[in-house]
Order: sequence, then C-alpha cells, then structure tokens
Amino acid sequence: MNGSRIQNSLTEVVVFLMLTLSLFSGDEALSISSGSTVQSEQIPSSYWPPFVETTETIVNVEKEIKADTRGVLLRVEENQLLVDFGRNGVASIDPIVTNFHEEAQKLISGESKKEFPNFSLQLGNKLMTFGRGKRSGPLRFQEVVGTKIYILLYLGTYSPELAQPLIDFGEAYKELKAEWPNIEVVLMPRDRKFYDFGATVGYAVPYITPHMRIGYIESLSHGVDTTPALVAVDDNGRILYHSAEPLNWDDLSNSTENLLNELIIPLSKP
Repeated sequence: MNGSRIQNSLTEVVVFLMLTLSLFSGDEALSISSGSTVQSEQIPSSYWPPFVETTETIVNVEKEIKADTRGVLLRVEENQLLVDFGRNGVASIDPIVTNFHEEAQKLISGESKKEFPNFSLQLGNKLMTFGRGKRSGPLRFQEVVGTKIYILLYLGTYSPELAQPLIDFGEAYKELKAEWPNIEVVLMPRDRKFYDFGATVGYAVPYITPHMRIGYIESLSHGVDTTPALVAVDDNGRILYHSAEPLNWDDLSNSTENLLNELIIPLSKP
C-alpha cells in the first residue's frame, strides 16, 4: 500500500470531520422548556449531560430499569438516548423518561458545567500505545482530554498480511497528528494478536486497553458488523462518520472517497 495515498485519504476524512463538527459546535442561544419543539438530536453535544437518571420504571427494554437508575449517556441518536446502565445493559430510551432535558438546560444556562467532554471522560483513561519504547503503556488522561475528534478503527481477525498495511497506516498517523493534534485515532481490535503486532513493531497508534476492548466495543454499540471499519465521533460521542462497508486495506484512499461520496460531502482532493 502506498503510504502517501493513506495519508491523503486520512486528510480527506479529517477535513470532512472538521466541516461536520462545525455544524454542531455553534454557541447560538438555546433554551429547552416544557413543551419545547427542540428535538433532543438538535441539542449540540457539548450540552449533553454525561449521566442521565430515569424518572420512571422502563419495562420495554431487554432488562427492566427501575426509576431513579443512573446511567452513562453514550449519545443521542434519532431523538433517543443510548445509555449504558451497567449491569442492566445498554438501552435506547426516550428522553422523556429521564432527566436529560433538565440536565441539558442546566448546561445551556450555565447553571452547571461539565469538567470534561463525555466521550473523552469515558475513553480517555483507557488507551495505550506501544510507540514509546520502554515508556510504552497507558496514555495519561491529560494527553487525550484535548482531543476534539476520535477516529475509531475497528479491526476483526489479525493475519500476517495486514502487517505492512498497518505499518503504512502508522506512518500516516504520525503525519496526521503533526498536522491535526486535536484528532486521535484509536484501534478497536477484537483479536488480541493486533496487540502482539503492536508490541513487536513499537506501534504508535493508540489502542483501547486490551482487557477492556470487548466490553467497550459492545457497549459503544456503533453497529460494526464487518471489519475493518471507521467510526468517527466528536469529544462528546456524537457520530460524525461511519463507514457503510468494510474498508479495503489495499485501497484505503478509494474506500474513503466512496464513503464521502455516499454522504454527499464535496471535498477537493489534496
């Protein structure tokens, strides 16, 4: 695989993500009141509360969730809340049965303030890298918390044929970070052999911590059925980009271009 082509495709994705992110990051005055026509999905992700609490018992889910149960808000999607309730699992629920709007209004009005963005808080202390020699290991939260966009690369089964494409991708990652320091790429592999590869070559691209990988792949619920796949989210978890089909390691540039065309996003080629 040609390293420059990978770099070009990554640049295309980054430009698209920056354009998309700008659509959701405005500081326009916004108010949510009883009977408001503002849809949950229209609320900028910066105003999504990190946690929500149920206001009534929810029975139309896989496992009944009692009233006053607190959960981690993963994201707002199609005006539903995707919430991780721990032992009660991940559930898609109507905001009206939670305190979501009340907590969002507090953030909008300035009555309350988030210390860190939601997704950075959820994932920021669960990353590691092999690219620092003897200092390889967990990334410090302070190194990650300034990230504005996370590009998650979901991986399935490792094979030796992937070694060179991964090495090329790693080189492109270094150039990407030099140009876009507020963007982070995270490998989300199901197969533990990807970690063996990283340790062998001193791979710089961050990974989800190995013992947490399966739990987070499942709880994030990004709907990745086939791999490799790219999912990009902002620092609060809003999905900005999702590959519709497996990426082709041998022609990543064309795969990325096809995905962008599918989303009807006009971009000039580098």
